[in-house]
Amino acid sequence: MHKIGYKNTLGCCCMCYFAQAVAVNLSPVLFGVFHRLYHLDLSLLGVLIAVNFVSQLAVDLLCAPLCRRLGYRASMSIALVFCALGMILLGTLVRIWDRAFVALLIPTVAFSVGGGMLEVVVSPVADAIAPTRSKGVMGLLFSFYSWGQLLVVLLTSIALTLLQDALWYLLPYVWAAVPLGALIALQTCAYPPQEPPSDAKRFLLNRYFVLAMLVMLCAGASEMIVSQWSSLFAETALQLPKLAGDALGACGFALCMGIGRLWIAIKPPRNPDRVLIAAGAMLIVSFAMLSLIPNPYICLLGCSLTGLSVSWMWPITVSRCAGRFPTAGALMFGLLAVSGDVGCSLGPLLSGVWSEFAMQSPILQQLAARTGASVEQLGMRVGVGACAIFPILLLIALILLAVEQRRRPSPRADEPR
Repeated sequence: MHKIGYKNTLGCCCMCYFAQAVAVNLSPVLFGVFHRLYHLDLSLLGVLIAVNFVSQLAVDLLCAPLCRRLGYRASMSIALVFCALGMILLGTLVRIWDRAFVALLIPTVAFSVGGGMLEVVVSPVADAIAPTRSKGVMGLLFSFYSWGQLLVVLLTSIALTLLQDALWYLLPYVWAAVPLGALIALQTCAYPPQEPPSDAKRFLLNRYFVLAMLVMLCAGASEMIVSQWSSLFAETALQLPKLAGDALGACGFALCMGIGRLWIAIKPPRNPDRVLIAAGAMLIVSFAMLSLIPNPYICLLGCSLTGLSVSWMWPITVSRCAGRFPTAGALMFGLLAVSGDVGCSLGPLLSGVWSEFAMQSPILQQLAARTGASVEQLGMRVGVGACAIFPILLLIALILLAVEQRRRPSPRADEPR
């Protein structure tokens, strides 16, 4: 008999999302260091981001049946071990191996495996133990990812300012304490009974679910383009000091995303479709600010608006799918995570590739010479601007999702359409 009830289990689920935020966001804060010390260009840094989320995607696809066999406790424990291992390897391999890119790639895969497993297993646990399947629980759960991102960016940037580049490898060792602490806390929690396997065809063929997957993909791409590149974008494209750029850009993004998610946890919206469509339109505006407006502080405001805009996308979409398909179980959460991770992989990768391609363009080089801006500054803006296709597709998907919701607001659970 467990001594601690489901209230503590929900707290441990929030700690797991905090640990995932550490795994996902620590490397991007260090991109400037990797760029300077190991001469990794933007396309290679984009590959690191893509590998992170492609690895999570692969785990999302494989993890639902594995987690069902292992159980919630074992699955979450293994995931946290991988997160901690990745952090330790991140600070170790690159110092003992002269192939810097490969030395960074291996830990990226390790903590990505952990992050992917957490995505699949934590959401169904939190949904199952929430009182009366509270609509706000997903907002609360996802907000801890945002608080984790905020602290990782802020504290790591302060530490880099104090330690300088040469001692960056100490930071992953310190952050490894987060997943290890969550691992210890998990061992005293109670877990809900696991649901029986669900038939994917019963909800995968549903138009509402297909649109929800598209929303997850485009929201993930939009979020990670700004989240993963904001630190280097502030240093390179905006020419701001490391600490100032991170505090106003990446931290502003995470703070606004956390506030938005906490808001819907405390007071779920009465009309989620209206909120999401307004947020989708605001996201397009924020991408235009980042790519087109030269003033650095307006660009940083665009980072914050992006965080607020995307804050509602994943929690509301996951929560509504959980309510619409209540017997779908971990498989549905895994498929939604797959869609999100496809976007998380694709968005930053395309932004990095397009930025690098633009920097090789004679037209951009001539424009840089005329304006006095650096080629890297203009190239990163082009990369972000080209990725505005994701917010545009997101807005279209949200409008179609609202139409589908109004057309048949209360379908029979798991009914194929």
